[in-house]
Order: sequence, then structure tokens, then C-alpha cells
Amino acid sequence: MNLLRLVSRSITGRKLRSALIVLFITLLAGLMLSSTLVLRGMVSGLQTGMERLGADIIMVPIRGWEPALAKGALLASDLVIGFWMPKENLDKVGGLEGVEQVSPQLCFRPPRDTPFSSTGFLYPVAFDPETDFTIQPWLAKKLDKPLGLREAIGGNCVTVPPDASMTLDGYQFDVVGKLLPTGMWLDEAIFFSFETAEAMMREPEIGSIIIPPDMPANSLSVIMVKVKNGYSIETVAMESMMAAPGTGAIRCAQIYRILYAQRAGLLKTLFASLGIVWGLAIMLTGLIFSLMVTERQREIGMLRAVGASRNFIFRMFLTESSSLGMGGAIIGVILGAIIVYATKSWLTSTLGIEFLVPSLLGLLALMVIVLVAALTVSLPALIYPAIRASRIDPAETLVKEI
Repeated sequence: MNLLRLVSRSITGRKLRSALIVLFITLLAGLMLSSTLVLRGMVSGLQTGMERLGADIIMVPIRGWEPALAKGALLASDLVIGFWMPKENLDKVGGLEGVEQVSPQLCFRPPRDTPFSSTGFLYPVAFDPETDFTIQPWLAKKLDKPLGLREAIGGNCVTVPPDASMTLDGYQFDVVGKLLPTGMWLDEAIFFSFETAEAMMREPEIGSIIIPPDMPANSLSVIMVKVKNGYSIETVAMESMMAAPGTGAIRCAQIYRILYAQRAGLLKTLFASLGIVWGLAIMLTGLIFSLMVTERQREIGMLRAVGASRNFIFRMFLTESSSLGMGGAIIGVILGAIIVYATKSWLTSTLGIEFLVPSLLGLLALMVIVLVAALTVSLPALIYPAIRASRIDPAETLVKEI
């Protein structure tokens, strides 16, 4: 008796049953890969985002920032708008021994119900493009030239596309770049140079909404601080607050903890979903192939009666179930990868952070890992029906038929 011929006849002779098994395994493998890709992409996006943030310490006016930080405001409106520090703090903090780089920001009052943001919120922020190391690394496409007068960079939620214009409180901006999604306040902000901010403030008829009338001259809202290698962030933070009285120092580790906590529920859900999918894959695969053995008891009895050994029956069912499982798994991982890549933009907007997908080589490696893992974990579900089939007594089977 030819093993491969019997397996081939069994699969082709029961086309509907074989197709249903392949479809089922395809769905399970697709869910396994897509769940793994989503989980991996989300965690990678969060880690990459914190690396791009660049700053080790964020200096803010001390009044009101602690409650806002506890709420996860992360330098949005409740944290710094309406509070300022003198511009000389930039030189005081930048002159400390452990400080490698500083960059200032000035936050204006957000307009109400703006049509230029998908969320309805828009935070106008002035920054220094020459010293900046926290905003421009998020650019989806590097600027061809330095940011000029009346030019701005939009966050990911800004609905004005690059190379288009927007009018904010009577002042026109040319949007020349757009940021990748960050999951932070940067998504709902528009960034322009201090030169543009000074031009806005020189026009009295403009800025009645976004420029607070009580904002002091030569003031800042935020100082981003990068600490030199080998220096303690805690020590530099304390020295910065002493050098610039009236300011508070936010360690970026605090921001990471808040971002992670905000998404902890989603991460737990993804982990739980992935575990449930893998558990169901094992149980349902075993159930399907066990039903296949029950359905074919008469065939097994006849094979045993004409001389087929238990080992032959075992190998026949294991080969058939493995062939169907492998075929469905390969189709499933391919479809799962295609679906995840096709919905990358939707996943990014839904998760609120940049959703990172692996490179082609990384994807192929992950597909192989999922295939091997699926077959390894499902091995008991494939072996058990084959063992059942090999232990069927041909005499009992033929008696039942009579």
C-alpha cells in the first residue's frame, strides 16, 4: 500500500471536507499572525516614539504642571498654556555641566473647534528649528530647506496636507511638512519658528484668540533638555530647577510610564486575545481531526483487515492532517500579513501611535516562526487523532457495519 497515494486520494476524494479544514486552519493561522503583528507593531511604535522624543528632561513652569502630568496631559493645553518662564532660563539650564543640548518652545492658546484638525483641537507652538531635537525627528518626510517665515509643520491629526495653506486666527501658514503619529500632544499641534511667532505678535489685529494678552515679552513655555552621557538625569534635573527658580523638571521616564499605562488595557487585551486564539487553535484543530477519525472508522477497519499495520494507519492520518494543516497555515499567514499591511494606516489612527511593521525580511522570519510555533503547539492536536485511528480494532468496526 502506497501511503502518499492513499493520503492524496483521501484529500481529493473528500473535497468539501478538506476545503473546510483548510479554511478553518487558514482563519486560525491568519488570526495568529495578525494578532502577533499588531502586538509587535504597537510595542515597537511606543518604544520608537520615546526614542524619538529625544529629551531626557522637560522644564516647565512649576505652577499647575503636577496635576496635569498626573492626568497624562503631557504638555498639552492644561500643562503649560497660560504659564510662562523667562527666556533667560534657556541659557541658565543650557550652561549646566551635565547638559548637552537645550531647545525652547512657546505654546499659544488653542483656537476653539478648528476645522484644521481631525480631533477639533489644535495647539499652536513656536519652536527653534536650529536647536530642536524632539519635533523634526517625527517628520514623515525631511524638509528640503530650513523652516521659513509663515511656514509650519502639522501634527498627524492636522487635516491640511503638506504644500497647502491654512489660516489660523487671521494669520496664514504654509504647511510644508507633516509629522508621523506620536500618540502624544504633537499629533494635535502646528509648529512654526520663533521668527513667525514674533511676526504674529507684531500685528495687533491678529492674535486676539491664540495670543494671550497677558503673555510677557521674551517668555518661554517649555525647555527640552538632553543630558550628556555619563551624567545622572536626576542630578541634572535638580540642578536645572535650582538654576531656573520657578520651574519643574519632568523626567521622560515619567512620560513613558504614563503612555504605557494609558495603553496598558489595550496591550492586555491583545495579549489575552492572542492567548485565546492559540488555545482555540489547539482545541478546535484536535476536535476536527478527531471527528475525521470517527467518520472514517469503516475505512480504517478495512485497511487493517487487508494487512495495514497500526504504524501505517498512524502515519497515514498524521500525514493527511499535517498536509491540510500546513496548507491552511501557509495561506493563513500570507493573508494575515496582507491584511495587516493593508490596514496599517487605520491601525495607526486607532492605536494613537505610529504602528510599525517589520521589514520584508523580518516579516518572512516572523511568518516562519508563527508557522513553526503553530505546528509545534498544535502537534498534540494532530498526533492524538492519529493515535486514535491506529488503535481502532478492525473486528469491532466490521461487526458494527454488519
